[in-house]
Amino acid sequence: MTPVEWRHNINLPDVGVTGGFYDPADDLERCGVPKALSGERLLDVGCSDGGHAFLCEERGASVLGIDDESSPRNEGRNNFEFSQKRLESSVEYRTGSVHDLVAGGEPKFDRVLHFNVLYHVQDLLGEGRALRDLIRPGGTLHLKTKFLSYVPSRTTSFVPRHLWERLPQTIKFIETDLAGDTTCYFVPSISAVGALLRRSGFDDVTVTAVHMDRVYLAAR
Repeated sequence: MTPVEWRHNINLPDVGVTGGFYDPADDLERCGVPKALSGERLLDVGCSDGGHAFLCEERGASVLGIDDESSPRNEGRNNFEFSQKRLESSVEYRTGSVHDLVAGGEPKFDRVLHFNVLYHVQDLLGEGRALRDLIRPGGTLHLKTKFLSYVPSRTTSFVPRHLWERLPQTIKFIETDLAGDTTCYFVPSISAVGALLRRSGFDDVTVTAVHMDRVYLAAR
């Protein structure tokens, strides 16, 4: 299948580095995903082209990637299969949501990645609780999302993280679209993301990085 517009930069044999919007390795670093994942079962929610999933497989994890293929960009298509064949990867791919996994009695995961998905979710608390239900006790959620900020994106990383967490717990409703994407519904402040995770049943919620208009968190 001919590839569509790339989201992830992936180094593929006989292709080279794809021209995506960002490097998945940077996301894993900013979220504090360990370099060694041997023996872990990992879920990549909204896996898209598979960049994060393939890197975690290289680190030793057994990986399931899911995507609901609802994005209007590329008419819901992604480049997962294209990349998987060239990498000879064993990562499993399914179409669906975290709620489908919960309803189907999916065995729990040691670690879950939830990158650039939260602002596409209509039921925020339901998503948080489904994520909690999919992670074994002591397991870790790594989350990256667009956040609500009133300073230019190029300056966000200079603001101390503890100050972001002290700002009001605010959520902005997206009435029509976000940068042309009609599947975006809410953009939360960093403090609101933390409150959502705690209310969903997570403990030890930590902001691990802030970069441009994205915040990275880890929670157990």
